[in-house]
Amino acid sequence: MIDTSRSYTTKTYSLDLTPSFAIVQYLNTKTLARETVDEVRSILTEYYMGNDFVLINQRANKMIVEPTFYKSALPNMKAVAVVAEDDELREHLYAEQKNWEKSFAFFNTLEDAKDWAVHFF
Repeated sequence: MIDTSRSYTTKTYSLDLTPSFAIVQYLNTKTLARETVDEVRSILTEYYMGNDFVLINQRANKMIVEPTFYKSALPNMKAVAVVAEDDELREHLYAEQKNWEKSFAFFNTLEDAKDWAVHFF
């Protein structure tokens, strides 16, 4: 059982880890780089050690996400929650949602996404 939270911040992302969910926000990027995704996945793999979790992606800007990033997601990542306040950004995310076969939910606030993630399992 995971009993401690952790946080990471780099120039390309911030990542907060809790026992049931992770919150990632990619910073100042228009296109999500494979290297960044691999680095975040490495941290998630080490922290969750095969335990199920929900990924909360806090989106402030429109960003291009390669569809294969969803197809090669960690098997213990059971759902994705996306926080986006902007309606135009949400429209962009509807297209992105088609690349994910598991639960994919939209929220206006981070607190709503956290509440959903905690009760997901």
